[in-house]
Amino acid sequence: MHGVRPLKSVQPRHEHRPRPKFDHAKRRADAQRQTTTLVLDDLSDLDVELLQPDDFVEWKLDGVQPKVFSAFQEGKYTIQRSLDLHKVDIRRARDLVSNLIEQCIDLDHRCVRILHGRGRKGNPPAQLKSHVVHWLKQHRDVIAYTTAPNRLGGTGAVLVKIRKGHKAKQDNRERFGG
Repeated sequence: MHGVRPLKSVQPRHEHRPRPKFDHAKRRADAQRQTTTLVLDDLSDLDVELLQPDDFVEWKLDGVQPKVFSAFQEGKYTIQRSLDLHKVDIRRARDLVSNLIEQCIDLDHRCVRILHGRGRKGNPPAQLKSHVVHWLKQHRDVIAYTTAPNRLGGTGAVLVKIRKGHKAKQDNRERFGG
């Protein structure tokens, strides 16, 4: 082993630094409190993709037939309920959207319009629109949504297709023998 020199023996310096003490119970309580303010009826405010005021939106579950979705986009279905969210804050809007969908299931209303406005003056713009679209995609009873045609509100409104309620499913089974 020609040209190899032994390393100098260096004692490692260990500095004793006290670790900050964490109150784990407090951290858990804070996290739980934050979760309950961000999630209501499985509708979360986390990771909301911010849209622009004139953005078109559309989404459907797999299994929604293309012709049904096309007619829905054109506004050919009767709007059975409507919800106007102009001048409503985001927390209240989440409650109203969730309640609307639950009521529609109970009343067997399948097509609703939510007027959220374009949000051009907001900072950031279209904040309510972005949240409404985010919640609709999360909701278990929503099977499709799309930007409303101009005559029904355009980019300031969204049409929502809601799944059949239990009563409507039972009626179909009786009618068609399923």
